[in-house]
Amino acid sequence: MIRDYPELISEVSARSGMPDLIHRAGMFVSMAETMLSKCLHFSSLEKRVTLVTDQDGFALLPTDCKAPHSVLVEGKNLEYTSPDLIKKGQTCVYAIQGALLFSSQRGVSHLCLYESCIPSLETANKNWLLEREPEIYLHAVLFQVYTAAHEIEKAKETAAYLTHLIELSNQVDALRCYAFRRVRFGTVAP
Repeated sequence: MIRDYPELISEVSARSGMPDLIHRAGMFVSMAETMLSKCLHFSSLEKRVTLVTDQDGFALLPTDCKAPHSVLVEGKNLEYTSPDLIKKGQTCVYAIQGALLFSSQRGVSHLCLYESCIPSLETANKNWLLEREPEIYLHAVLFQVYTAAHEIEKAKETAAYLTHLIELSNQVDALRCYAFRRVRFGTVAP
């Protein structure tokens, strides 16, 4: 079992046959985390934050925000749109401009539900993903190492296996979140 950053780097070095990996390990892990943040859709990545827009309708998004799922003001869901439509006066909408939330609702609190990025393993030495899915981390870093070393066949094999692991993990997480929820249907008007 891989328990922390040093063990991960040691295992990647052993499996890849690259003993000098330590000098570039931080870059490989960071690139793997960026890639995994795009592919993994775990409920553990979902967060909530309250943002208050300024008089122009802007608020700084959290640094770990990958993408907002929804934005609510006073319990009402705002619709995602382009910044141009907000500038033209469309109401009850929001847009994303770089690291900023841009809303038609100015100077009020917004509840933002968003998908966060994976916390940096290099900074913290451990994180929930390494504890939960060490094999995913291992193969994501190996993929980065093989790609950098121009070992295309090994990179392809690792990518195929990693894709399989990610799909399984996403399915398991979805089942864990939604499998036992009750679905209630309202009455249907004739």
